[in-house]
Amino acid sequence: DGIRDSSTSRGLGDVYKRQAVNDVATRVAAAEAYAASATAARQEAERAVADAANEDARNAAQAELDRTLQEELGAQDNLNNVIETEASEP
Repeated sequence: DGIRDSSTSRGLGDVYKRQAVNDVATRVAAAEAYAASATAARQEAERAVADAANEDARNAAQAELDRTLQEELGAQDNLNNVIETEASEP
């Protein structure tokens, strides 16, 4: 009819399936980026503890390291949950 090209339409089902795959990839990539960021923050905090000039600085750096360790654990849990959820969905 001149409006469509000659190729066969794959239908909305295929479009939705592609969107679902892209959504999964996006969620996993976001969780991986969050985990990598938390790991980098923890590594920086470890360096700050090692480089602390005095006890007060070391105590402050250690408190930050403790916080970043918890953040890293949470990020890893989040990544694992995203992967498990995506693997269990059809």
